[in-house]
Amino acid sequence: MAEYIYQHSFLKRLLFGGIFNDFGEIEDSSGGKLVGGMLISAGIWIFVVFMFFGTFGVLSEYERGFITTFGKASNTIHSAGIYMKIPIIQSMKIYKVSVVREDANLSTYTKDIQTADIRASVSYQINKDKIQELWKNYGADWYDKLIWNNMNQQAKDVIGKYNAEALVADREKAARDILGVSHDKVRVI
Repeated sequence: MAEYIYQHSFLKRLLFGGIFNDFGEIEDSSGGKLVGGMLISAGIWIFVVFMFFGTFGVLSEYERGFITTFGKASNTIHSAGIYMKIPIIQSMKIYKVSVVREDANLSTYTKDIQTADIRASVSYQINKDKIQELWKNYGADWYDKLIWNNMNQQAKDVIGKYNAEALVADREKAARDILGVSHDKVRVI
């Protein structure tokens, strides 16, 4: 019986921050024991809630992801649904696998050193089976490294071959050249 009372009072102290004594009566706050116990209890509860809500997540129909443990990618790609991870130790890398459209403003120079401002829209779709390769090779800022830098460089290379008058006259051909070369380079992913 004494063991039950001890376990019961221990649970009360853990859950309610030491408010109850061994007899189930409320203790007074002399010496700050009540406040200290409540702070410890609140800290424990915050930690438990953080751990619980950081454990589960949901991937939508248009997302795929994989779990990394201390930065090392797992071999499993998760599709739509609920996933579970260990907070702090693991994180979920999530990628949209639907068609995504990004608008870009580029500024470059023609052959005769005239400024050419270009507005472009880039539509892309990530291959859902290659998201781990994308993360391993390019990291979290893969869009900037793979698509944006490539598009910017191709625009500079193609526009730099034209003078201003020829660019205005052949803008469709220049656009096809930029998109064609960029598409071939990015097609890998």
